[in-house]
Amino acid sequence: MPAPLEGDVTRWRGANARLLSGGRDVLTPRHDTGRRLRAVGPAARLHVVPHTDMQPGAPLPAPRPLAEGRPLKVVVIGALSAIKGADVLEAAAIEAVRRQAPVEFHLVGYGYRPLRTQPRAALTVHGEYKDEELPRLLDWLQPDIAWFPAQWPETYSYTLSAALQ
Repeated sequence: MPAPLEGDVTRWRGANARLLSGGRDVLTPRHDTGRRLRAVGPAARLHVVPHTDMQPGAPLPAPRPLAEGRPLKVVVIGALSAIKGADVLEAAAIEAVRRQAPVEFHLVGYGYRPLRTQPRAALTVHGEYKDEELPRLLDWLQPDIAWFPAQWPETYSYTLSAALQ
């Protein structure tokens, strides 16, 4: 996968080192993330501040069996740029139709560009939503799995927290 800033990783790290070092404080949700950021910006003033929207030790969602004959329902949440995986989602949905795979992709949000949807791709785009509507939308959709097709790791993901809740 290509690196940002026209594929030049060294330039990307340099730009982010300046950004990290120039901040009054840099918050990171975990020590592991802090260690990774420290490698890019050694002068950054890092502070580990855990996610406040997830309770430590909260139970994870229980898996449920997939009913025979029903397609796997995959939800992707958010406003997807190329970096957040819009193109990867579309390619997977097109491939699902090509292979006649029993899977449906649902984007609760939107892409940075119009994405191919049914019948040419196994994708339904539900559009923009308000944060307070997301739990109700996920409950209505009843996905089997949430997928985060981002092209590189994120330090914090509100949509991951929402999916876990």
